[in-house]
Amino acid sequence: MRAGVTIAAVATAAAQVDQRPQFHVMPATNWMNDPNGPMYDSNWQQFHLFFQFNPWGAVWGNMSWGHAVSQDLVHWRHLPVALYPNNTYDANGVFSGSVSRCALCCNLGGR
Repeated sequence: MRAGVTIAAVATAAAQVDQRPQFHVMPATNWMNDPNGPMYDSNWQQFHLFFQFNPWGAVWGNMSWGHAVSQDLVHWRHLPVALYPNNTYDANGVFSGSVSRCALCCNLGGR
């Protein structure tokens, strides 16, 4: 992405493209793949979806987990990358997995 161009500006422009899905979870930029760990949080009354994501490019690589939340499964708000390769054991990427409700996750609040 060019310096000075915001993700919001890219997302707004991309939403005008006829071929871009309007009702599917899709990051504003870059590559995404398999959904991981969909869940509903009854405390916050919202759905969470994690998915394989490359935050640094529009091609496969740098495998991380993107994170989006929704209250209606139509309108999604993207949150910062949830998991990224930051240890020797995941140096090749963070791939498929699952989520569970825990004290740490609940304290994040999806906000």
